[in-house]
Amino acid sequence: MKTTVCLTKDLGGRELDRWRSIRSRRPDLDSPFLSPEFTLAVGRTRPEARVAVVEDSGGIVAFFPFERRSLGLGVPIGAGLSDCQAIICEPDVDLDVHELLNQSGLAAWHFDHLAGTQRAMVAPTSIEVASPIVDVSAGFEAYLARVGRHFRGLFKSERKLSREVGPVRFGFGVSDDAALSTMIAWKSEQYRRTGRPDRFANKPTVQLVRELAETSEPSLSGTLITLHAGDRLAAVEFSLRSETVIAGWFPAFDREFSRYSPGTIHMLRTIEAASLAGLQRYDLGKGDEEYKSAFKTGDLPVCEGWVVRPVALGYVRRAMSMPQEAALDVVLQHPRLRRAARVALRQIGSARLTLERRVRPSSGRK
Repeated sequence: MKTTVCLTKDLGGRELDRWRSIRSRRPDLDSPFLSPEFTLAVGRTRPEARVAVVEDSGGIVAFFPFERRSLGLGVPIGAGLSDCQAIICEPDVDLDVHELLNQSGLAAWHFDHLAGTQRAMVAPTSIEVASPIVDVSAGFEAYLARVGRHFRGLFKSERKLSREVGPVRFGFGVSDDAALSTMIAWKSEQYRRTGRPDRFANKPTVQLVRELAETSEPSLSGTLITLHAGDRLAAVEFSLRSETVIAGWFPAFDREFSRYSPGTIHMLRTIEAASLAGLQRYDLGKGDEEYKSAFKTGDLPVCEGWVVRPVALGYVRRAMSMPQEAALDVVLQHPRLRRAARVALRQIGSARLTLERRVRPSSGRK
């Protein structure tokens, strides 16, 4: 097999059509994060983005989108933002992943959302974790019949929101730049309040989200979903949609309306809209948050781990990450430690916001 590594912008029509053709025959690769459009958009905001194109007997059999980091490390395209990662390949192709890394100029590849169907081929020793999903293929009424007992109170909350604030209006796939900007502001504040890195402090991330909001292709469509009460935006989510899947990405809500549970009302209506749109499932993304457990109908397996070539640089790259990963594993495997970590992060975030408020008024003084 022959592997050619190129910049994302150098992929031509022939390659993109082939990519789409492979995905059309792989239901397990139906996530919008695995579309060529997502890779192209990431490439316009991250200069380290690359695609390895694998050919055999004159035809393309696989695409390996990745980002090149220092010291021979590769990470998935859109690392830190992508909730599904994979090598786009024909189902019967026999890939030597170590050789693929070698020809891509990588000593190691670190992934955290690898499609579970590729575990055997890519990294049999990787850790498999559950990523919650909502199956909407049978329609909304069937969904409610299955798990609706959890949501009886939500319909009352929605009616109360309508009475006390204003008529509730839901929008699925709307064009609303003000709502998108509000989502970015709310999400940025949430990251800082909960002690997490603020993704939207990174200008390329904002650029990527705004570009994807303008993208409308069968394999990837930026989908803004809004919930208004009167003239007020109560909840919003920016998601990505493929032909069969909507992948939740950036949900946010107005904390002034917390007593009405606008985020959960928004999610329930999103599930309804997704079923009416003929989609198969709503991907919630991996995580053990309570709302995901309440809404999900099942899980998809995703994998976390490494592929390391048997070269010195590969072992060095792997060793550099082991202390941090070991500490994280200990926290994640113990519920009490996990809860304590979240409390600590919120306390750090609260202190950070307080400091920002004190500093901000004086920042313009001379």
